[in-house]
Amino acid sequence: MGFSNMLGKWIAEKAEKNKIKVLQDVIDKLNKALDAIAESENACLKDAAIELKNSREFGGRYESTHLERKKVFERHANGHAAMRPPLVAELVLFEKLKKIEIEALQNGDFTTQKILTRGLCFLF
Repeated sequence: MGFSNMLGKWIAEKAEKNKIKVLQDVIDKLNKALDAIAESENACLKDAAIELKNSREFGGRYESTHLERKKVFERHANGHAAMRPPLVAELVLFEKLKKIEIEALQNGDFTTQKILTRGLCFLF
């Protein structure tokens, strides 16, 4: 194996490892976003439960106000829940891409390696 092939392989492996790191960073950020959405949704549902409790406890002329607040919190919770499916779909996509990149790294199937070694052959 010539120097140009070794150099090309090293550069390709480094590029593949960098792709995997970037994909893992994206996956981590998506997981954090999903956790934040879940926390916000739970907070809205807790607030809705508190408003329902307050409407029953205080009743009277403030009951309608508490029930209206409950509806607002439930709408916010539904909005947070609607954000989750697209993020989960993106998460699945990035995990598949990461798996493909890992398999390519293990098998030595570097598309960038082929490009780099062809380019480096002209230099040496």
